[in-house]
Order: sequence, then structure tokens, then C-alpha cells
Amino acid sequence: MPNIRWSLIAKSIVRILAITWLTLAGLIYAQQSRYIFVNTVGTYQPPSAAGLSAATEHDIATADGHRLKAWHVAAQPGKPTILYFHGNTGPLAFRAETLRGLVAEGYGLRAETYRGFPGSTGTPSEAIIISDAVSAYDRARASGLTPQDIVLFGESLGSGVALQVAAARDVAAIVLEAPYTSVADVARRAFPIFPMDLLITERFRSKHHIARIRAPLFIMHGEKDGLIPSSQGIELALLSPTPTTLHLFPNADHVGVPAMGGIASMAAWLELIRAASYQAAEPKS
Repeated sequence: MPNIRWSLIAKSIVRILAITWLTLAGLIYAQQSRYIFVNTVGTYQPPSAAGLSAATEHDIATADGHRLKAWHVAAQPGKPTILYFHGNTGPLAFRAETLRGLVAEGYGLRAETYRGFPGSTGTPSEAIIISDAVSAYDRARASGLTPQDIVLFGESLGSGVALQVAAARDVAAIVLEAPYTSVADVARRAFPIFPMDLLITERFRSKHHIARIRAPLFIMHGEKDGLIPSSQGIELALLSPTPTTLHLFPNADHVGVPAMGGIASMAAWLELIRAASYQAAEPKS
């Protein structure tokens, strides 16, 4: 009798654990967008409130009737324009320090909020964000910019956006800040007992898309990043099929790289890339 009782108790425990596991897996699947796209944080502010007095504010109409907020700054002579793709939280003003740093270097700037984020309408998803990002590139080209005038900059979630745009369009260079190999890989660190490759549908599989890029790549990552470990940035650098520079910042966390010299390091790298490009384009005597 005692053995039977303990057997029943063990089966009950297993059943409870299985139900709990299935319930949590279902919640991860159903609620993933809330954690991937944290679009309810912060309120929209114009560029002037972020200290970008040179920026103009634009309402971009999408083909399906939604509107996106965009900030534009013209490049100084001889400088490229940065197409900036932000992270998964809050409005453009959250990136004010980085955006000011880019403009201070003389770069042009074209930055848009994702759908559903402060200032924009609609609902975000990977497919929609990538489609809008490619459209942003196409608008930049229509404004008169050439591929050699355009540098893609992706921050955190935006790193996966930048890589997919670079896989679809020609650009001068790609810059990634705190990039990830895939959203599933990031989520697996928090939930190691769940099959994230099956549960996550907003995949942003950068480790697959990077194989199709054609432009030089610069990756900057904080070694104290507790959200996306620098090992994922290192893995992307190793997977890159193009000339790649990896700059690790020992004391930086997930959002600390630009303030710790990331923009200056990127700017120095871009100067080398563009100088090499100009030399290659010169006619041979």
C-alpha cells in the first residue's frame, strides 16, 4: 500500500509539472509580442525635445494606411547618411544621446519609429517592420542618395532589422550595436527549459540573414550586457561573409556602448571604409 500511495503521489507531481510547463509554454507563445515589442513605454516627443534642433519631423504614410514618425537630418558634405533602426522599447527620444552623437559627426540621419510605437500607428511584427524598413531605404534612394551614401545602423532589436535590409539592398556599410543571433537565442537564456525555436514566431534570425549581406560590417557590444551577451555579437562577427570589425567594450552594458566611445569608434572605422572605397573606385593610370 505505501508503494502504491507514493506512486500515485509521484504521478500527481508529474502531471502538475507537465500542466505547468504546458501553461507557461502557451503563455510564452501567446504573449511573445508584448516582450519583443515593448511599445507602450514612453510618449512621443519631437526631435527638438531630444536636442536635435537640426532634425525635421515627418509623417510617413504606409501603403496600407498607417502613419510612421520620422526624423531627418541632412548630411554634411562628404558624409554618409545613417538609416537608424532602434531597439524594442520606447520612442525615438530614448535614443537622443546616440542620435545627437551621429549628427555631431556630420552624418545625415533618417530614423523612423516602428508601427505601434509612440508616434506611429498600427501593430508591430517582424514582417511589417522589415517591410517598412526596406521602404525607408527606398525612400532614401528616391530622395537622391546612392547606395554608397547609405549606412545602416541597427540598435539591439534594430540590428536584426538592419541585417535584413542589408541582405535585400546595397549599402556602403552596416553598423550593429548589441546585436543578437536570433530572438529565440535571447529568450532561451531566460527560459532554458522551453523549445524557443518552436515557440517564437517573431524570429529575427540574424545568424541566418547575415550570410546574404554584401557590405562591410562593424559590431560594437558591451561585455557586461546582461540582456544580449557579447558572445552573440562575436558569433555574428564569425558568421559574417564580409570584412568585419568587432569592438567589445569591457565596462559597457546593453545600452552603454555609444556613451563609452562607440560612436567615435564607428566613425573612425567608417572613415577607413570610405577611404578604401574611394581608392578602389579611382581609375588606374
